[in-house]
Amino acid sequence: MVMITDENSEFIQGRGPLSGPFAHYGDIAVGRRKKRAAVYARKSHFTEGQSKSIADQVKDARRVCAKLGYDLDEDCIYLEEEGCKGDWWWPQSGMSGPHRPVLGKMITDMLAGKFDVIVIWKSDRLYRDCGVADAILKMMRQNDIAFVCGGYDYQIHTATGYARASLEAVTNREQRDKASEDVKRALEERVAEGKLVSNPNCLGFTSAGHKTGGVIPIPEELDLVRRIYRMYVIGEDPEVGPMNQYHIARTLIAEGIEMRRLRNLRLGPTIPITDLAITHILKNHAYIGEKIYRGKPYACDAFLVPASDGSGQLETAVPRELWQHAQEKRERQTKTDKRKDRTPHLLTGKMICGTCGRTLYPHADHIRAKCFYYCGNDQWRFQCPKTSSRIMNKVVVERWALEELAPLLVAEIEAARSADGRNADRDLLISLRRRMAEAEENEKTKLTTLYDVLDKEQFAVLATSLRQTREVLARQAKAIEERLHKSEAPLISIDLDKLAEMPVTALRAAFQSSIEWMAVTHTGIIVLTRMGSYIAARVQRGGKGYHCLANVIQDPEVVDALVCLSWLGDPKLFLQGLRFRLKDRAEGLSDEEIVPGITKFLDQDNRVEAAHVARLSIQEDTSPSPCK
Repeated sequence: MVMITDENSEFIQGRGPLSGPFAHYGDIAVGRRKKRAAVYARKSHFTEGQSKSIADQVKDARRVCAKLGYDLDEDCIYLEEEGCKGDWWWPQSGMSGPHRPVLGKMITDMLAGKFDVIVIWKSDRLYRDCGVADAILKMMRQNDIAFVCGGYDYQIHTATGYARASLEAVTNREQRDKASEDVKRALEERVAEGKLVSNPNCLGFTSAGHKTGGVIPIPEELDLVRRIYRMYVIGEDPEVGPMNQYHIARTLIAEGIEMRRLRNLRLGPTIPITDLAITHILKNHAYIGEKIYRGKPYACDAFLVPASDGSGQLETAVPRELWQHAQEKRERQTKTDKRKDRTPHLLTGKMICGTCGRTLYPHADHIRAKCFYYCGNDQWRFQCPKTSSRIMNKVVVERWALEELAPLLVAEIEAARSADGRNADRDLLISLRRRMAEAEENEKTKLTTLYDVLDKEQFAVLATSLRQTREVLARQAKAIEERLHKSEAPLISIDLDKLAEMPVTALRAAFQSSIEWMAVTHTGIIVLTRMGSYIAARVQRGGKGYHCLANVIQDPEVVDALVCLSWLGDPKLFLQGLRFRLKDRAEGLSDEEIVPGITKFLDQDNRVEAAHVARLSIQEDTSPSPCK
């Protein structure tokens, strides 16, 4: 290994002969042509230890190239984007990502012979992994590329130089792992002490300053946060009940309320509230005095705020019971439910193909200005013929569903109206009463125990504080009792004739709760209710083509309900499609549990016989008795 010094720079630049250990530099600089250099610079993060910035690394490499007399072309300066790690490979390596694209470009140019020597500030800029180092060094030796690092020529073409360069890969990795361990250990110590380890900035809280570990509560924003939780769990109108994220966001936007922008402040101080922002607020642990570290919550007292009763005690920004009810409701929600809240189609997710069991999708025909439910059979592994299922007009099928399934829908809507918010209120009331009993017992115990210990002034302050805590709980319990009493008042009955005038969201929720699926076949429509019974109606084709609005769905008949499963094009494929549609929910369920009565229709001969027997039984029940 040879070090570059200023006293030898005149010989390196070609003004004199070199001898001894600097003869290698003479070969590089005083030969027939100057060596062409390439510079590589990288920085994992702007806070990475004592590492130089990329600009400083390039400046140092230019100084080395000037002393050695290398030709440095600007095209041969390879600057990796910030964030790329030293143990990442390059795209052409064949190894799994992530990759360093600029390193890949440098290796491509090296194989093309664009330069003769690589100059870097430190070896850990080029590699921090033994595998990466071994691959790069071997390619450099095979292509006769010199390696100058930190002012030294590593002479990797010799056994000693190659071993030294390879050994530094182990040292570089050890330094990286030690730094990671130190950072992890320091963070775990702060977590154990209940201190902040990440940015606390969120709606209602802001950071007290970089590395201060302090949090400043914003009372106005915390009031908005508490209101959002109440709207989500309890609701603001007893007749409407709890609201979802979408409706909460629409309500706040209609009131002109905006939230503080947490990032990209150059775009403005505020930002409109969205349903995604509401979701982040509802799952934020900061409002119950917790913070997340490595996926697990830990207690962080920095998020506690002064109690609203003026006692000077600290409490969570949102009552823990209210926050817990919000999490339970979030767990019951699915991504599909959130998407359905935005769709104008009443039967989204319930309409299925009568042949393959796949979901029917609404498709807008802009030419005819109509919308149809169709089977996406060309995008599924269980292919079903495109002509196997009738294409139904959305207006026709939804109008029929509202008329024929009205009793089921009314029952579900009235049940939902009467139950919305009550369960959450009852749970909150039970919790408050338990806390009131604990507060009364705590008040008696403390006052009795400390009567002879404290003086009159101290005893009066303690008694006042305990009494205020109990009174706050009593006021909250009284408010919930009044709300429960108001919600138990009789609701206005729903008129069947005005069912179609109700909000689409309420009607869609009633459909989701009252029916399992609605299958469309060539013969007619089959509806499986939540009670396990069938409603079936034949479809009469009106006019030319399936797209005509004149298609008529007839009234449901009892005989059709008994033989409707014989209308399925292929019951086995239909069952297979339902299992695929239900996914994990279908595990462990028999065919009868998924489609009641399907067993006797699985065989072709049994299908005909079962349908004939069902028709005969209906005829016997409806024929006049000979005794009469």
